[in-house]
Amino acid sequence: MKARLARDIAAQAAGGAVLGAIVGAAGGIVGGKVGATSSTGWGDLIGSIAGGVLGYVAGCVAGIVAVSALLKRGGSLLRAIAGAVGGFVVVLAVIEPLRLNQHTALLWASIAGVPGILALVGFNWQSLAGRDRVDRRHTDPGTTLDTSTEDPNS
Repeated sequence: MKARLARDIAAQAAGGAVLGAIVGAAGGIVGGKVGATSSTGWGDLIGSIAGGVLGYVAGCVAGIVAVSALLKRGGSLLRAIAGAVGGFVVVLAVIEPLRLNQHTALLWASIAGVPGILALVGFNWQSLAGRDRVDRRHTDPGTTLDTSTEDPNS
C-alpha cells in the first residue's frame, strides 16, 4: 500500500511541476503585458516575475489536484492551497536572513520547490498521517466496507 501511495505522490509531484511550469510561463507573459503599462520602465520585468511565480504556485496546486483526480485519489484542496501559499510566504520571509538574494540558483530552487512540496504534503495530509479510510481498507485483504444502515443486533 505504501508503494501505491509513494507512486501516486510522485505522479502528483510531476503533474504539479509540469502544470506549474506551463501556468507559470503563461503568468509571466500576462504579467509582462500588464506591467508594460507602468510608467517606470521596470513594470514589464516586475510583472513578468510576479506573474510567473504566482502562476507557478497556482499551477502546482492545479497539477496536483488534476493528477489526483485521474488517479481517483482524494485529498484536501484547501490544505494544498494553504501549503503552496504558506511555502511561498516562508521563502519570502527567509530570503534576507538566509541571504538567498546572494545565491540566485538557491533562491529560485526554493521558490520552485518549497511551495510545491508543501502543497503536496497539504493535499495528501490524511494519507500521510495514516488516516485515509480508502488506504486502510486496502491493507486488510478480504475486509469489506459495510455500508448498510441496518442494526446488526436486530
